[in-house]
Amino acid sequence: MKRIFLVKDDLSLIGGLSFALEKQGYETDIARTALEAEQNWQNKTYDLIILDVRQSLYSLSKLRFK
Repeated sequence: MKRIFLVKDDLSLIGGLSFALEKQGYETDIARTALEAEQNWQNKTYDLIILDVRQSLYSLSKLRFK
């Protein structure tokens, strides 16, 4: 199963997107902050990461992709 990671501070938007993706057969994980995002993907591998580029560019720029 393909795994998608969603990083967005708007919980209602990300919840709806997650629901729609899961109905299509994707597995999703959600993070609302850059810190949550970094903690999540330290232990998991994702096929796609969708993030809000306007969400605290400073904190998102500190994230380290593997």
